[in-house]
Amino acid sequence: VKTMQQRLKELGYYNGSLQGTFGDLTQAALKDFQTVAGLTASGVLDRATYELIYSSRAPYKDYDENDYTKLTQGDRGTDVKRLQSRLIELGYLTGTADGKFGAGTKAAVMAFQRQNGLDADGVVGESTRSTLYSPSAAPYTPPETAAPAPTSASAPWVRADGLPLLVNRDSLLPEGRNWKLVWADEFDGTELDRSKWDYRLHMMGKRHITWDDEGVKLDGQSHAVFSIYEKNGEICSSQLQTGYNYFDAPPQDADCWDGGLHWPLGSFRQAKYLKRYGYFECRCRLQKKPGWWSAFWLQSPTIGCCPDAGVAGVEVDVMESFKPGNVINHCNHSGGYGPDHLGQAAGHGADLDVNEWHTFGVLWTSEGYSYYIDGELDGFIAGPVSHTPQFILISTEVNGYRWKQRSATDEARAAVGDTFVVDHVRVFDWE
Repeated sequence: VKTMQQRLKELGYYNGSLQGTFGDLTQAALKDFQTVAGLTASGVLDRATYELIYSSRAPYKDYDENDYTKLTQGDRGTDVKRLQSRLIELGYLTGTADGKFGAGTKAAVMAFQRQNGLDADGVVGESTRSTLYSPSAAPYTPPETAAPAPTSASAPWVRADGLPLLVNRDSLLPEGRNWKLVWADEFDGTELDRSKWDYRLHMMGKRHITWDDEGVKLDGQSHAVFSIYEKNGEICSSQLQTGYNYFDAPPQDADCWDGGLHWPLGSFRQAKYLKRYGYFECRCRLQKKPGWWSAFWLQSPTIGCCPDAGVAGVEVDVMESFKPGNVINHCNHSGGYGPDHLGQAAGHGADLDVNEWHTFGVLWTSEGYSYYIDGELDGFIAGPVSHTPQFILISTEVNGYRWKQRSATDEARAAVGDTFVVDHVRVFDWE
C-alpha cells in the first residue's frame, strides 16, 4: 500500500502521508487515477490498474493551469521533484529526485525536448509540461551519432560521448559567487582514472599493512565503490589521493651507520593535482557497518615542514565518519604531528541516513575555511590558513591497526563486504 501511495503521489493524485494504510484518501486517489486513465473507477488495485500505474504510460494528473509556473534551473520544490521523477521514469535521468533544478536536471530536460521535437531550451514551459506528462512522451533512446562533447571541466553532467549524464547529482555550491568548475572526477566508465588518482599505501615512511590498492572499483554507473575485504588474513581497504605527503614517502633501501639512520630519505613525487583555495566537494553514500571508517580531506605535501602553517600547509578534514551514519565535526590540523601540533574543530557534524547520498564541501579562502553538509553551512575555522597548494584524499581505514593490538577488530571482520560509495569529487574556483 505504501508503494502504491508513493506512486500516486509521484503522479499527482495523492497528497496524504505515506503511512501504508488503505483509507478513504488513498481510495479516492486511486479512483481519480483510474478515471483519468480510462479504467473502471473501482478504487481497487486490479491487474489492469497495477500494470498501468507502474509503467511509463501512467498518466499524470493535470496541473491547474492557473497554478502552474514554468520551471527553470535554480528552482526548487515539489514541482521540480515531480519533474525529476518523470524524467527518471522515462530514462533521461537516474538517481533520486531531490527537488533541486540544477545543471543535470536541465541537461535531462533538454535531452527530452530534443527527442520529443520541442525547443531544447531547458525550460519546462506549457508545451514541454504537457508532452512530458502525456502517455505519448518518448522515452530516452541514445542517438546513433553523438554530437561533439563539451569538456568535462565545462560540463561535468555531460558524458565524454556528448550524451547527457543520466545521473541527478548537481553540486550544492555556496551562494554569492560566480563558480567555475576547474577539476572533477565523475567516476564514469569501469576503470579508475589513474591520471587523477593514486593509492596511498604508506604512512610516515612505512608501508601500511592494510592500506591496499585493490579496494576501489568503478561500478559502471558513475560511482567509485570502496570495499572492506580480507586479504592474506588481514582486513584491508583503500585510500585515494591526488598528491603525496613527503612524510609518507618510504626511505630508500640504504642504511647509514649500520642501520642507525635511514638515509637517504624518501623522494618527492610529482602530484597529480594540487589546488590552493576554492570549493572542494564530495558526494557520497556512507558505509553501513561498524568496524571501519571513511573520510574526505585535503593535505599539504609538506605539512609541518616549518612553524608557519601558511607555508607548511594544513590538514583539512572535511568529512570523517567513524560510525555508520555519524559524521563528526570538521577538524583542521597544523604544526605537524608532534608537540607543536594544533588541532581545531568547527560545526556540529550530523547523523545521516546511510541509504541516501550526502554532499560534503569546504570553501577554502585566504580568510578561512567554511564547511558544508548537504548544502548547509556547518562551521567555520578562521585560521591558521594554508596558502600553499594541497591535494585531495578519499580515505577508508579498518579499525584496530592503529591500536596496540595492531589487528582488525571483530567488528571490522564482520564488516567485510560493506561499501563506501563516492558519486563525484569536484573543485570549483570563483570568478
